[in-house]
Amino acid sequence: MSVELFSIDCTTCQAKLIVRDLSAIGQILACPKCASMVQIVPPANWTAQPATTEPIADTASASVPTTSDSDISRNTQPDFDPAAATATEPMAAGAADPIETPTAAWESPLESQTRRVVEIAFGSIAAVAIVVLVGIMGWNAFRAPDEPEVAVAETAKSASAAERSTDNSTEAAVDSTEENTPVPDLQPKVESQQDPANVDEQVQIPALPVEAVQPLNDNVENAAEQAPPADVVDPAPAAENTVPLASKGVADAQGTETADPKTLSPNSNPESATPDEVLSADEHVDNPLLVEEPAVRRFPNPGDENGSFQDQLVERIAFRVEQIELPGVKPRAFVELMIDMTALPIAFDLDALSPRQIAALPALEVKKQDVSIAELMSETLTKAGYTYLTEANGLIVTTRSSASNKLKRYRYPTDDLRGDGPDAPAQFAQLLRRLVAPHSWEATPDARIEIVDGELWIEQTSDVHAQLVAFCERLRLARGLPLKSRFSRDRFALMPASIEHASRLEPEITFTFIEPAALRQVVQHLETETGLAIYVDWPSLKAEGFTPRTEIACSIVAEPLGQALTSITRPLGLAWRMVDDRTIEIFGRERAESQLVVAFYDLREALREGVAPPTALAQIRQSVIEAGNLGATSRWSDDGGSGEIYFDMASRYAAVLQTHAAHAIIERCVVDLSSAGH
Repeated sequence: MSVELFSIDCTTCQAKLIVRDLSAIGQILACPKCASMVQIVPPANWTAQPATTEPIADTASASVPTTSDSDISRNTQPDFDPAAATATEPMAAGAADPIETPTAAWESPLESQTRRVVEIAFGSIAAVAIVVLVGIMGWNAFRAPDEPEVAVAETAKSASAAERSTDNSTEAAVDSTEENTPVPDLQPKVESQQDPANVDEQVQIPALPVEAVQPLNDNVENAAEQAPPADVVDPAPAAENTVPLASKGVADAQGTETADPKTLSPNSNPESATPDEVLSADEHVDNPLLVEEPAVRRFPNPGDENGSFQDQLVERIAFRVEQIELPGVKPRAFVELMIDMTALPIAFDLDALSPRQIAALPALEVKKQDVSIAELMSETLTKAGYTYLTEANGLIVTTRSSASNKLKRYRYPTDDLRGDGPDAPAQFAQLLRRLVAPHSWEATPDARIEIVDGELWIEQTSDVHAQLVAFCERLRLARGLPLKSRFSRDRFALMPASIEHASRLEPEITFTFIEPAALRQVVQHLETETGLAIYVDWPSLKAEGFTPRTEIACSIVAEPLGQALTSITRPLGLAWRMVDDRTIEIFGRERAESQLVVAFYDLREALREGVAPPTALAQIRQSVIEAGNLGATSRWSDDGGSGEIYFDMASRYAAVLQTHAAHAIIERCVVDLSSAGH
């Protein structure tokens, strides 16, 4: 029988522990109740006394103290036996547990207190979140019926301001309202907002589905009242459910009334929209909440400045800068800085300037005091060999020779390109007049082509001379002949870049600007994502109601680059082209449907597949005719337009004079012809 020596209290759970073995004194053992470590120290007035023990059987029950019933009633605390505390052998079946051990549900007072603190903290946070959520829902329900459109605009504006502080864009903008943060989204959509620096008169907003811009009420019936279905059966005028997506350029040309940028009401003249610009009748419109949002949307500018754009342009380039110092800046970066400083539409003339040359120019040193913007641009661009022109919708950076209208006379050696007959020089001269800047020959009285001793002498502006040289050299490349100009082969792209470098447009991209962001910021993000240089013809976008600060919101999910560019630009009434293997240009619809350019198309593969040359040319012509709505200039010359097509039998290439909009159609047609037999 073991004898009680003394008792101690566990410092953690305060349990009273009885010590029955002298060997435990001085040790640090685990409390049998809470498992905390306790040092066995006898009381100060305790002295050791001999203990009498009896042999006990080797059973698990031998660990139980043999105390009387009266002892048990006086002390219900477990004995503290060092042997039992450190034992690892299993107990015999049916034996009683010699000491009280903590259960799985038991916890110490400290743990219990910690748990209560954590529960109170989480409960408080949840209560605050519920109160805030209920308040927001109540506020939305209160204000939605009165002014839904204005509320949406204010919400987008405040959300945009909240995100600007965390913007990761590479844009170094002067006006902080340009910045916004892209937020991932799974629904492909693009929306836009005109920029606050639009300095021309109020512009037409491409009409949007009403349900896409009004707040979505939790009550489906109320939402249906706010957003009528967009079902279109026929182009009946003044129908609320007709939602044209026409661009501002087309709407203005047809005399439609400018839309109110705050209400975004449907266009009252749906006949002005083309079939692909009107929501089709087979869309899901039973529930307005389920209508798919358009690919691109654009919001109105917060406000336009008074006065004509030309007056404001003159005023801004006359603004004087007290001091500016740029230790080393590339020409393109300098132009971007001028856009920031002036909020003016400025663009490079990529028909006269090679993007490769722009990128290869050395950095410029700029250090000026008390200088106007006009003087600053002129002096800095002159160092790069450039200048700028003031046009109706902005400034164009170009070469000094292209900016001059002075006529120059040059001899063109064409004996390798024309036949040997006596009429060959005159026939080739007529081909040049048909395909190269045809309107310039009539517009410039002294422009002419003379034949002297069988040689062509051409008097034209420097800009047209550049086009003539390019045509002749590309024809030589198509025929496999050596070039005769001083320019390198890289300057003359034979095939359209979007066909020759189609692989650059195939990688899929995904990005989202769910909150309105400046169009210029979106373009810079595209440059970062694709590694391509993306130039924007801001003056041509100005004609469509856009400026660098126009805001859009967009979401592109796993789309090939070429398709993504179309998804963004087409609904906005814009266009794009591939200039070379590393450069994209975005420009306005008016330019896309009016500017004539010559492109060479390789028909050798199509002809090898058994397609006769007249058949191939007829299909090219027909593809443009069937496309329709490409502008009057895109019509073929025999149909009142300016389009021309010439088949070169020697090279089996077709030289086509057409607008950018028509060339986009022709490129697809030629690809289809070439792959018809595969």
